[in-house]
Amino acid sequence: MRILVAEKNDCLAPYWRTKFPEHEFAFAKISMSEGNREITYMSGGFGPDLTFVYQFKGLTAAMVKYLRAGGSKVWWHWSDWHKNITPLMIAAADECDFRSLQSGYAAHWLFDIIGKECFQMFFGINPDLYYPESKEKDLLTWQQYDVSFIGTPTEWRDSVLSVLREAGFNVGTFGKTYSGAKVRPAKYRDIVARSKIVLGIHREGQMGSFSDRAFRTMACGGFYLCEFSREMDNAYFPHTAYGVWETPENLVSRMNFWLGHGRGHAAEAGRKIVLEKFTWTKFLENVLSHL
Repeated sequence: MRILVAEKNDCLAPYWRTKFPEHEFAFAKISMSEGNREITYMSGGFGPDLTFVYQFKGLTAAMVKYLRAGGSKVWWHWSDWHKNITPLMIAAADECDFRSLQSGYAAHWLFDIIGKECFQMFFGINPDLYYPESKEKDLLTWQQYDVSFIGTPTEWRDSVLSVLREAGFNVGTFGKTYSGAKVRPAKYRDIVARSKIVLGIHREGQMGSFSDRAFRTMACGGFYLCEFSREMDNAYFPHTAYGVWETPENLVSRMNFWLGHGRGHAAEAGRKIVLEKFTWTKFLENVLSHL
């Protein structure tokens, strides 16, 4: 099968090429201004059987119709929350053969609009990039943070982190706004290795969802303490593989508990589940099973 992968960076096609040598892969670089033109150019020379479009806000219904007229099935995947799905994207998704979204809520929301099947599928991680960093130093020296948060600041997130600081915890914050640089995989591995706990805090209005950072943290061998999420339960993560908190006050007690109990066993269980179920390889296997 010839599969054209349309995404912002050329990451998926090279990875899948090594894992699925029986298929051919090509890459179409997408951007808001040139994405559709690039897909047109690449599909014309490659002749895909499947065009996989990942996180492209500029995809048009006309582009999807063009691809399908040329003999390609079109699969559209969205890993962000539903409020970032525009009317243009809805019209394009409506024309696709397949639609998948990481958020179950977003999948139901889109289904209610277009009346066509929308799969909930977790994209997962590249295990070649996210894995436990070796700890050559003494563990007490290496793990300098009681808890770290990786992400974008919001009023809610900052208020939660303030509660932890006031309770006396050593809190690390990372991300482009917090630390001045985007957290690349090598840095992510380093942060997880230096943190006793990695914290999950939702954005306002996203109380049912969770971030890909759950997968990344667990793949890196870290312990993840997540704000309660129905989506985590939908992913069939047993609560023995991560911690859950519900309010800032409850978070303080959860922090005290997990700093003294069994984080290593939970982190090991979480990593095993991610590698078995939530990798880029497993995602494409799921895609191909629907064709």
